[in-house]
Amino acid sequence: MASAVNPLDIRTAVSQVQQALVDCIDLAFRFRYPAVDTIEELRTAESLQLPDRALRFVNEEGCVYRLVYASRLAQTLPYVVQPTDRNDTTAGGRWIRQSSSVTLGPDYRRLISRVKTGYARAIQAYEGEEDKALERIYGQRPAFLVEWVGDELALRSYIPGAIYEYDFDFVIHCLSQNLRPGQEALYGSDYDGERDPGQYSTEPRTNDPGLYRMIGDIRYFLAGNALGLAPGVKFCDIQGRGQITERNLAQRVFTAEVPIKVRASVHIVDEDLVSPIEVWIQRQDTNAIADGGAFDASNYVAEGYRIAPQSGLVASPTPGVAYILGELVTSEPGQWTFEANADTYRDLFPTGQIFYQSVEVNGDAPEQPPRTLRLGYTRTDANNITDDVMLCSYSVDSGANPGDPFKAA
Repeated sequence: MASAVNPLDIRTAVSQVQQALVDCIDLAFRFRYPAVDTIEELRTAESLQLPDRALRFVNEEGCVYRLVYASRLAQTLPYVVQPTDRNDTTAGGRWIRQSSSVTLGPDYRRLISRVKTGYARAIQAYEGEEDKALERIYGQRPAFLVEWVGDELALRSYIPGAIYEYDFDFVIHCLSQNLRPGQEALYGSDYDGERDPGQYSTEPRTNDPGLYRMIGDIRYFLAGNALGLAPGVKFCDIQGRGQITERNLAQRVFTAEVPIKVRASVHIVDEDLVSPIEVWIQRQDTNAIADGGAFDASNYVAEGYRIAPQSGLVASPTPGVAYILGELVTSEPGQWTFEANADTYRDLFPTGQIFYQSVEVNGDAPEQPPRTLRLGYTRTDANNITDDVMLCSYSVDSGANPGDPFKAA
């Protein structure tokens, strides 16, 4: 049986592990907005007032969705949900279904993507921010900041440069605030509605639990955790001395540092000796139409965006996948009424929109908008769509070979 591949690369391992820590802590403890019962409720709920990376639990799906401002993916239920208040195809913001193999503590049933509640208002990498940046972060308490403080490599093979034990040292900064005059910022509040419901309670916990509980939560969560990066990451080690580093008694703000060691390994592969174990073949229908017959790997259609000849002048391009300036574009274009006796040119924007321009049959091509992919043109007679001509490079799965992909002998 082949062993699992180490996902860590020595060139990027620090950023890989730090980002995994941030992502895991975020999904485990970030505050969730009120849950909704169905995907349809999620789709129609207000999203414009929510911050980027907001989380919301959907009872029907049993998992968390994250609002990603930068996403312009086409709606693909139940994985990608476009809010109705972002119905302009050029507007970013999609609910993305979250999935993780990491659990909240030593309980295989509690995947962090299925945790219903959380309390942290900010989780991010700590980069030694200046005062103004720290003020912004401190304004979102309670919060966790993940700081890389060093690493150590030790050779663990007979071949120098091959296998190293790789230990990463991180500090998790825990920020807590409670304006009550007692010890609530440290111990959490005993008032109704603010009290910690306890380890086994199913009641929601959405407010600051106190600094000591935050320290305990981080240790409980990370002890033995492989961060979804096994076998490269063996486990997180929570040994070390935690300490309070900041006390602002006037504002009842406390900050603590919790040391974490991520125990891992890296393998620097002798790349010129590596040969593929298996070779699979997927035949493609490919055409290098543009730029004198050179295939443009940064600007091409990978699926769809075609219009078949048909009766009538109303048609929808097939759902498509393309690359424009190297960036992935997906969309499901709507219907378009084509002009009779014309060549209608179709240009694809990075947003997934298609821009139509008509000229007389065999007329000069219209000017192409900047930063678009000229898909081709659709020809019509008086009543029907008669032809569709691609003008860009394309590489699509071959419909003539339904058995693909297949393993080479």
